[in-house]
Amino acid sequence: MNNFLDQWKPYMESSDFQKLHAYLERAKNNLPNDTILLIIGPARSGKTTLLNQIVEFIGESNIMNMRDFKLSSQLPKLFLIGEQCKGKNKRLNQMVKNLISFKQSIIYAGIYWKGVFNDDVNNNVCIINMKHVF
Repeated sequence: MNNFLDQWKPYMESSDFQKLHAYLERAKNNLPNDTILLIIGPARSGKTTLLNQIVEFIGESNIMNMRDFKLSSQLPKLFLIGEQCKGKNKRLNQMVKNLISFKQSIIYAGIYWKGVFNDDVNNNVCIINMKHVF
């Protein structure tokens, strides 16, 4: 994992890098994560590239887009929530709250996060700030 993550070191705080590394290791090894990881930054900050590399690292078959999740689905190692989930969505917030309570790994990437999730979800977030614009 260090190969693809190391290239991101110059573009994020050291503490954010360590949080991201630990979160992904736990997700890869199917260990519990009790927060939703938020990758936040302006357009052209590398969020999409980083997410694509995360998908490759975890394995595409082990990841599910939150919009595709059904209760009958087998739980993947990692859920992704794209920025298309703008504005508070009651169903999304309830699903995220439930998945956090079961310590499932969830990553949201977007320009902003305030106003997307309810306060009970916002209390369980780990924010990675992508400040550099390419």
